[in-house]
Formats: sequence, structure tokens, C-alpha cells
Amino acid sequence: MADRVDGMFSTVYCSQARSSFLQKSVICWTLRFVMNPMMLRSFAVLIIAGTFVCFCDPTLAPVTVESRSFRGMVRETFLTGVGALENLAESLLSANITGRIYRRIQSHIGEAHTNLRKAEGMALNKETELRAQRATLMTELRRLAEQQHALQLQVNGTSTELDILRDLRNRSRIELQRGKQNLEYSKADLEKMKKEKAALEADRDKGKGIFASTSKVVGLSMITASLEALELAQKKADEANRSVHAQVATIDTYSAKVKSCKTKIRDIQVNISNIQGKMNTIEAKIAQENNFLKKLTDFQLPVGQCRAFLSVMVGKNRTENVRATLSAMVDVLLPTFADMTHFVSPLIGNNDQFKKILSSRLGVITEKMNQANGQFKNMSLSTQADDIRDFL
Repeated sequence: MADRVDGMFSTVYCSQARSSFLQKSVICWTLRFVMNPMMLRSFAVLIIAGTFVCFCDPTLAPVTVESRSFRGMVRETFLTGVGALENLAESLLSANITGRIYRRIQSHIGEAHTNLRKAEGMALNKETELRAQRATLMTELRRLAEQQHALQLQVNGTSTELDILRDLRNRSRIELQRGKQNLEYSKADLEKMKKEKAALEADRDKGKGIFASTSKVVGLSMITASLEALELAQKKADEANRSVHAQVATIDTYSAKVKSCKTKIRDIQVNISNIQGKMNTIEAKIAQENNFLKKLTDFQLPVGQCRAFLSVMVGKNRTENVRATLSAMVDVLLPTFADMTHFVSPLIGNNDQFKKILSSRLGVITEKMNQANGQFKNMSLSTQADDIRDFL
């Protein structure tokens, strides 16, 4: 395209003595600069940039007034870019590119550039806020970990005491069972001894001579001592039984304490898991903001180049009808716009109204650029040269 324009300039203007070499050089340089692929893609990059940064999944960001205004501001940035391309398409179709039209486009691009800078600042603020939230969660996570460690130490100590008590209880139960068996065996002897004692006491009361024997007296004394020993054994068995019951109650208390501590530990583990999930979400948001900032940095360069190009064109302050330049823009931008509706639709989500507006506006732009491109390509070289002479 650049070669074609150079050829037209050579054919039409080189023979005109009144056209200075400097003037032709400036015009050729301007057209070469405008038809640079990087410059021609700047409009498309602006639209794609606005689309990319605007319609990300809103569930990843907290729904606040700031975030809503942020998405709205970036959406407006995208619409201003679409507006600039609408003016460009309309001007291309009518072949009437004036300084006023260029100033309007320049205003749109300048506003989009300003909004991109604002979006960058808001993204930095959001990243700072997310990092502060992450620091708060890290502090809470450390506190919960320390609390969990203290409870675990308490559980370990209580479990040790519980094991000792259970061992003592088991041994006490064995001794109690053995004592109960011995007590049962002794009860039969006790009844027999009681009968013998009663008979001996009766003989003693009657004053029988047989009672005077030493063996009877000794037997009565032994029976009395045995009865006292059995009664003492019964008391000890009762005390051992009460001790076992007390140990069981203590063990139940310690078991409840251990169970309570383990429940608290499980609750803390759930809280830790929840906090880790929140931290993962925040990490994902921070990564998203970093990616967003990188994209903004990448997009600001072509937008700035576009502003510089428009400043050069506006500085001429005359009617400008450069179909060759605009046709080259169409060749670069039209395939991008043809895919825009497919690119934007999945990013907008449920916003049917905005989707319809966007699809309609992009469709109109595509149609106008198709018409303008068809008109230009059907023109003869002489007609194109006349248009360029009108531009001068």
C-alpha cells in the first residue's frame, strides 16, 4: 500500500514545480507513518484492551461501590473506543475526513487513554488492599496455629494422665473382684462361726462344765477375732468399691476434657482450611490484578502512538480526504471487528442489553467499513490521485 501511494505521488506531484520538496517529503513521511502496521493496529488494540479489562468474571472481585464504578469506568473506556471507530467508519464512508472529525476522534482516544491510566491506579490500589487482606489472614492463621499447638499439648498431657488412671482403675477392679470373691467364701464360714459362737455362748451362760475346757474358750476367742476380721474386710471392700467408682468418675471427666479439646482442634482446623481457601482466592485475585496491570502497560504504548498520530493530523487544520490511508486502516481493522462479537460475547455474561448494544454498534461499524472498502477498491488510480490532490 505504501508503494502504491509513493507511485501516485511520483506520477501526480513530481512534475509540479510549485510543490516544494520539503512539502512532499513531509506528506510522504506522514502517510508512511500512518500506514505503519503498528499504527494501523492501535485502534484495534484499544478496543481489545477495553474489552479484556472490562468484562472479566465479576465473581472474582468483591461487589463494592468501588469495584462497580471500576468496571463501569473501564466499560465506558471500551465504548469511547467504539465511538472513535464509529466516527472513523462514518468518515471513511462519506470520504469527508475533516479536522473536526479528527479532533472528535482524538478526544475519544484521549479519554480512553486517561481512563486506562485511572484503571491502572485503581488496579494498584486494589492490589494493595488485597495484599493487606492477605497479611491480616496470615496473622489470624498464625494465631490459630499457636492455639492448635497449645490445645494439642493439653490433649497429649491429659491423654497420658487418662492412661494412668485407666491402668489404676483396671488394677483396682481386679483387686476388688478378688476381694469380693474372698468375701463370698468367708461369708459361709462366717455363718457357721456365728452358729458355733452362739452355741458356745449358750453353754457359757448355762455354766456347763464342758465350757470350762480351754479349747472351747480359745475357739470362742478365735471366732470372735475372725468375725471382726471379716467385718473389717467388708469395710475395706466397700471402700475399694467407692474408690473404683470415684476413679471412673475422674476418668469420665478427663475423657470429656480430651473430647472437648479434640473438638476445638477440629474447629480450628476447619477455620485454618477456610482461611487457606480465602488466601488462595486472594492470591488468584492478586495474580489477576498483576496480569491486568501488565496488559494495561502493554496497551498504553499503542494508544499513545495513536494520540500522537491524531495530533499530527489535527495540526494541519484543513479538510483531509485520504482514502488510501483509511483503506489501509480498513484492511487491518476489519478482520478484527469481524471477530469482535465472538470475542466479546462470552466475556459480557448475562448483560443481554449491553451485549445487544455492543453487537449492533460493531455490526454497523463492520458494515460501513465493508462499504467504504468496497467503494475505494472500485475506484481508479486517477480518482485516488485526485482525492490525494484534494487532500493537499
